Amino acid sequence: MRRNLTLIYGFLAVTACFCILSLSCGKNKPETQKGRINEASLTKTKIGADGAKMALIPAGQFQMGSEDGADDEKPVHQVNLDAFYIDVNEVTVKQYKKFVNVTGHIAPDWNQVSQSARTNNHPMTGITWDDAMAYAIWAGKRLPTEAEWEYAARGGVPSQKYPWGNQANPTLATYSVAMPTPIGSHQPNKYGLYDLAGNVYEWCLDEYEKNYYKSSPKRNPICGRNMQEFNKTFSMDRKKLKGLRVLRGGSWTSSAKLIRVTSRSRFEPTAALHDFGFRCVESTKPNDQINWNADH
Repeated sequence: MRRNLTLIYGFLAVTACFCILSLSCGKNKPETQKGRINEASLTKTKIGADGAKMALIPAGQFQMGSEDGADDEKPVHQVNLDAFYIDVNEVTVKQYKKFVNVTGHIAPDWNQVSQSARTNNHPMTGITWDDAMAYAIWAGKRLPTEAEWEYAARGGVPSQKYPWGNQANPTLATYSVAMPTPIGSHQPNKYGLYDLAGNVYEWCLDEYEKNYYKSSPKRNPICGRNMQEFNKTFSMDRKKLKGLRVLRGGSWTSSAKLIRVTSRSRFEPTAALHDFGFRCVESTKPNDQINWNADH
């Protein structure tokens, strides 16, 4: 009961801090003047409710995808995003332990976690999409949309393949190695964000569709035809949601090809592989919430 109440109250807190984003696989509603926010009034960094440092990603547009990548990275298309805050680092073992202790969320096998995440300062691993969602709701945040994740990973630099540039570099990210590294072990990108390439795969909010880019809305896109059920039940039973979920960034086990900023990965939301982790975001608008019921 305590866990359910905690998650429900957390969900209400999240929805209370969102403005209506028409984020779906379909139609977008126009933004009203009342919903606009003065971005200049926002702090460049902030500390989230879970104690994590967050960086402001300014509103803007970018060319999402790659014509040189896999089929599901095509076509390259313009996306316009509202400003948002994103965790500077991946959620750590320490942060996740606090979440479990406070909420009573089902704990993972910590001995198994420690096989890869060897310290409290390592990114949390072995996380399902549902685990990541539960943590985000508890922290008054949410998971990033796929578009937000890619926009942040690019660091404000268009067309680059990696968070740092166009050439793979094993000194700038943790990939093709035997173990992950503690958070912040490499240089951040131009937005001050760490480990967006390699270390652990990061769950996104979106459902995965191979050809989504062919019909993606231009403004604040999110893919999720099964989100209607989630919105109707309001029971926090996210495990009823069907469909693959998106992961981004690759992991310490990945090749250079899979850690590119445009590379898309997907898995069942119940999967908890040893190199799956996450980071969270917050919208910048009051009363901002996702339009789960928009047409697909």
